[in-house]
Amino acid sequence: TFDRLYAGCLNAAGEAYTELSEPVQYRLIRAVVDGLRLDHYAPLVARPGFIQILERLIGELKAARIHPDDFAQAVDGLGGEPRLRELAQIYAAYQHRLQARGWADRAGLGWLAVEASGGTGATDSLRLAPAGGGRL
Repeated sequence: TFDRLYAGCLNAAGEAYTELSEPVQYRLIRAVVDGLRLDHYAPLVARPGFIQILERLIGELKAARIHPDDFAQAVDGLGGEPRLRELAQIYAAYQHRLQARGWADRAGLGWLAVEASGGTGATDSLRLAPAGGGRL
């Protein structure tokens, strides 16, 4: 799986990380949302499912390797619509809290692995194997 590949890359590079469990990630996003002044999403903040939707959105952004600053710039380039601006705020605040604590969410492990293996040769010993046992 990609999770094992990321862990292998990080271990080969000697990078230490603490992966968040899903309940901790939920509580962290909840704390971020509760700490921000949100106007557009204020009616939804306490609604069931809101935090889970944010978890998925953040996961999608990270899977696409879209950093919070890049997302905020794209939102500004699209006119800074309030709903998108608030999503950018949430994403940036969440990522800031992760980094301040030395934590990584599951999607963020991919970022760390790419950064850790960025041309250092630290992951040269890792070999790719095709899924299903086929040949490359």
